[in-house]
Amino acid sequence: MNERRENSQNGEQRVRCLIWLPAGYEAPLELLDGLRMRQVTVRQAHDAPTVMAELVTDEYQLIILIKPRSLRRAGNLIAAARCYWPKLTIWQYDPDTQPALRAWDPQTSAPDHDPAPVPLDAPIDSVPEPEPAPDVLLEDTPQDPPPADPLTPTVLSEEELSMLLDETEEPHQS
Repeated sequence: MNERRENSQNGEQRVRCLIWLPAGYEAPLELLDGLRMRQVTVRQAHDAPTVMAELVTDEYQLIILIKPRSLRRAGNLIAAARCYWPKLTIWQYDPDTQPALRAWDPQTSAPDHDPAPVPLDAPIDSVPEPEPAPDVLLEDTPQDPPPADPLTPTVLSEEELSMLLDETEEPHQS
């Protein structure tokens, strides 16, 4: 695992923070300024796969979700993060609520369209079955193999077969 730890000017280890925000959304300057004032190293990501890749490749102590109800699969990703990185501190920032910065609360912060995360220790029969894919038959899909082209022979003649196998008996010269 690639662990990157940065030191501040006085040699103390700096806290690394990952900010997850919706695509096209800028991190609030007041939040960034506050983190920099505290000498927190900040990286930003705009989608769940990038967030997970960052968590795997670097050692973060803090993740802040910006406008968490706008982040697809936030509840599932945070559930996995808590499982694999139990020391990771998780906060959320939403300028439309007071206080804007507060601890992550999955009951009120996960998007409405997120499926409920299934605990890793849940019995197998409590895991919902995926919906089966519908049987789709395209109109252009042939049901039977196409008929053979009458101009293309499907079987070799005796003469063609003997030529290929070179079954002509030629006397051996000694």
